[in-house]
Amino acid sequence: MSAADLAAVLCAHAGPGAPLLRLMMATTVALMFYGFLRFDDMAEVSVHADLLLITPRHMAIFIPRSKTDVAMDGQWVHIARLPHLGGFCPVALTERLLRQGAYRRLPAAADEDVGPLLRTVQYTAAGGRLQRLVGTRASPVFSMSYGAFRSNFLARLREAGVSGNIKPHSMRIGGNSAAADAGVPASLRQVHGRWKPATMVGHYTRPTLEDTLGVTRAMGLAGGSLGPSGAGASGIRAVASVSPPVRAAAGPRPAAVVLAAPPAGGLAAGAVAPLAAPRALVLRGVGRSSRRGVTRGVRVAHGVRLAVSGRRRSS
Repeated sequence: MSAADLAAVLCAHAGPGAPLLRLMMATTVALMFYGFLRFDDMAEVSVHADLLLITPRHMAIFIPRSKTDVAMDGQWVHIARLPHLGGFCPVALTERLLRQGAYRRLPAAADEDVGPLLRTVQYTAAGGRLQRLVGTRASPVFSMSYGAFRSNFLARLREAGVSGNIKPHSMRIGGNSAAADAGVPASLRQVHGRWKPATMVGHYTRPTLEDTLGVTRAMGLAGGSLGPSGAGASGIRAVASVSPPVRAAAGPRPAAVVLAAPPAGGLAAGAVAPLAAPRALVLRGVGRSSRRGVTRGVRVAHGVRLAVSGRRRSS
């Protein structure tokens, strides 16, 4: 999830008059993004005034147990106020959710449980209310289940027009990547994300498109270094030897094959070679199932001879 994806979710679901469940989901997504939180971390966030601290400058969230907290000592996650975001500041969103949900933040009795921030919402004509306001130690208020959260999360993404392979864990990855893009040192991101091995910070950092393009730009193989003959041509041949030389065109009965590399006949890469006359095709670097599908389509439609992985088949 990118910062732009987060902005789309907040604009769609955290505007004025948002129902309680939508506001809860938007706030949760923001906290997971800015706090590098897993779903399991978010499910542990209590609204108790001693465990969810809100100050004029920031908020501090206590995570009693998590995947990286082997000793189960508990960990604090600090999220700064972002005044320039207005009502979409993660701290401001949390304050608004606490007010709208009428959460009780201090127990009225010794055995009373005030419950988690993320929990089940009961629909009402007024926009929803918390299904259970408080519980007890014997019957605590449980967090929203992973299945319910995932279902709600994906629905909110669709409604916000956010596409892509985004999962509940994407907020932790996206938040770390956004911080890396902004120049936050890996050491600070490691502490904020509560990663023990420093190598995990890189594992959870997704490069931008410009970062990816920079790899080839830094290789110096541009301009006149690639040409129709000489070293450039040998370079093309070297690349062609790695790529599958033939792949089937789209459609159940292909009328041609698209050449991924220049053949001996002189056709350029990407050219379409008609299969009007019988000819031999060599398919390399193609998985067994896809190879079987390709050969079947060509054989039935065109009656060609096939040489597949060194074995010759006749139609």
